[in-house]
Amino acid sequence: MKRKMLWLLLLLAINGLLLGSILGMPWLPATFQEMREPERLAAQQHREAIVLLPASDAPASDVPAAGASATETVAEASSAPADSTGNCLELGGWSKAQWQAASDELGALRAQFADGQWRQVERHDSERLWVRLPPFAERPAAERAVAALHDKSVEDVSIVSDSQAGTHTVSLGVFRDPVRAQRRLTELRAKQVEAEITPDPRSPARIWVQVHDANEDVAARLAALAKRHKLAAPAPCRADG
Repeated sequence: MKRKMLWLLLLLAINGLLLGSILGMPWLPATFQEMREPERLAAQQHREAIVLLPASDAPASDVPAAGASATETVAEASSAPADSTGNCLELGGWSKAQWQAASDELGALRAQFADGQWRQVERHDSERLWVRLPPFAERPAAERAVAALHDKSVEDVSIVSDSQAGTHTVSLGVFRDPVRAQRRLTELRAKQVEAEITPDPRSPARIWVQVHDANEDVAARLAALAKRHKLAAPAPCRADG
């Protein structure tokens, strides 16, 4: 009877120790805890490649869920903004003298397109920026503005009169560099001068041709024309005309 009791107590003790090793009881000897997870990983080969992460730090997958990839790609493509200029190409930068010299060739090319497909556009040199005061209708008013500018120690001032428009503009400088133009405007504003920056309308006009519904054949003909007249290659039409 005593021997059975001893065996029963021994079995209970062994089971208790095994249960404690599984639950990680701190009071157990190291012998029964040496196979807990961190130590087990340390015994692995190439353990430097094993990293334990808490659940909250697990990286999110960058692979879309099954069945979602194709649908999302189509949706993104369909929501992309359409090209507002369509397949319109423009070619130009002709001076009026160059345009006149190429008039025969341009006329023959123009005849190959339908009405509304060909458009001629004139633009001024947008690289020249004019710092000025708003135009005056009378010259004496412009002269008084110049005198007021001198009182504020503003130099490099002149009056530009346009007989056709009937205006007189106080010019404060013409610049090709936008940074320098903006610096000049900032200096004037610091002296309480209400100046403005505009494209210089006195710059010579250049001529462009715009062709709508341009296919590959049209693009090739425009490219050949650009090469003969040493112009830049055809480009998509500008939205501002």
